Amino acid sequence: MKEVLKRVILWAVKALSAGFRYVVYGPDTRIPFTATALVTRRSLIAKRPQAVGQFVRAMAEAAKLLHADKQFSMKVLEKHLRLDDRKILEAAYNDEIRALEPRLAVGPEALQAILDEISLVAPRAQKVKPQDLIDRRYLDEMDKSGFFAKLWAEKR
Repeated sequence: MKEVLKRVILWAVKALSAGFRYVVYGPDTRIPFTATALVTRRSLIAKRPQAVGQFVRAMAEAAKLLHADKQFSMKVLEKHLRLDDRKILEAAYNDEIRALEPRLAVGPEALQAILDEISLVAPRAQKVKPQDLIDRRYLDEMDKSGFFAKLWAEKR
């Protein structure tokens, strides 16, 4: 997967460097979609609610780092994509950060867009309601407890 991502990033940056421009740039369209989501079985949440909560909090902290500490994020990208071309890393970061939800929220409209795509090859997806797939208990708890407020108030 890393190699595919790396090739896509390289292709996009080379095309932009050569003077090509986006015909349509996804984040600018504001089409509801989710770039990342945590997906697990309800049975796991029931069996290990604390572990899932800890994982979601760690994801929230990672999202904060991505949005608030660009240099650190660039070092991580450089290491894991094995890229040292600053121009390519900069373009990759700038493109992707706009698509990542800082507080991990996934709206039903975003899931509906995914279900619509899936239903083209799996018609039973038309019967699934997006709100039945969303469990906001951990995000709501982080909001209510002040976790998000504290996290986003911290300076890096």
